[in-house]
Amino acid sequence: MDTTSPHTSIICLVAIHAEADQSCKICIQAQPAPQQSCLPVGLALRLLNGEDVPLAQVESAESDSFIQLPYFSGFPKESFSVELALGEQSHHEEFTI
Repeated sequence: MDTTSPHTSIICLVAIHAEADQSCKICIQAQPAPQQSCLPVGLALRLLNGEDVPLAQVESAESDSFIQLPYFSGFPKESFSVELALGEQSHHEEFTI
């Protein structure tokens, strides 16, 4: 895979599972697009708080087919942000449970 390509496609998956106490268990994973076999080396996946301070981070290594943040919990109407970054490029997305 040519990691210097300006057109790297990444899929970000967010799974939310409702718990009995009304909280939600959340999992966030980054995967390569179907036409690619692995993630580019050095792709960072970050969970950010409301002030954009990283709470958790994982980074891809050679031949990784996915990376995943540790599971975390939240309650309905709470917000969190996720950032994908590779070199000089980044994408920031906000979510509300």
